[in-house]
Amino acid sequence: MISTIEEYIRLCDSDCRSDNRRTIVEELSHDVVSTILNHYPERLVWLAHNKRLPLEVLEILSNNETEDIRFTVAMTRRCNRKIFENLLLDKSESIRLILVRNKKL
Repeated sequence: MISTIEEYIRLCDSDCRSDNRRTIVEELSHDVVSTILNHYPERLVWLAHNKRLPLEVLEILSNNETEDIRFTVAMTRRCNRKIFENLLLDKSESIRLILVRNKKL
């Protein structure tokens, strides 16, 4: 588990692919997720790639103003009905198209 924001940032900024991968596959503490959501908007794209994010966080990210973040959420296999319905009405055609190609949906 990645338990501190300092560790998360170090892993994201590392030149080592295995460090970067940890930010995607390892669980993040509630404090790390909360800190990113509230204080590090530039890290939201990285956060959206994490495969263990709670659905509540994916729902928040699906409403983000940044298209890249919404696109990443639309590609995740963990979308629930609320996220799906939200993104189905997205203003971006590319997000609606990638959502339709999501194998889980």
